Amino acid sequence: MAFGGPDGIAISHSLFHTDSIGVLDYFRQAAEGTKGLLDAKATSFLLTTLFLRAAGLEWGEQGDVWGRVEARRPLPDDVPVDKVSAMAEQLQRFLLLDSAPALADGPLTPLGSWVTGLEVGGRALAAAAYEGRLALGLRGALARHVLFHWNRMGFNTRQQAIWSRAAREAALGR
Repeated sequence: MAFGGPDGIAISHSLFHTDSIGVLDYFRQAAEGTKGLLDAKATSFLLTTLFLRAAGLEWGEQGDVWGRVEARRPLPDDVPVDKVSAMAEQLQRFLLLDSAPALADGPLTPLGSWVTGLEVGGRALAAAAYEGRLALGLRGALARHVLFHWNRMGFNTRQQAIWSRAAREAALGR
């Protein structure tokens, strides 16, 4: 039931495939010096934001997903909470950006098939949840996909803890 039962597993399999190919392609392009490509963190945040939006989540619901990610990646004791909180305002502006320019002729243009695949997966998860075919709640399933995406991107648990806390605060406040 980790991904919501048979339908959730089928959708997850497709998402894992899409995301794995996207991650490999991103790092290939980064190694080749593709012009205008954002760093891995910024790219990941844009992609996960588009994924959550495609699943139909409004801003506060996205914050709940970040909170669920944060619950699985607690902030290490040696990380100053105030420093993480200071990141939230800047991250909020980034997470609320209109992604159309980045997709049309910007840093996400070379990653179009990755974006499309994640958006298709987000919509499929939302449809399965709406139709009662997802045994796990939609936000719980989305949070797991964010974690797996971050693992595929090679982000360590410390980075994940800091970023999920900052993203949750960006959306929901401290």
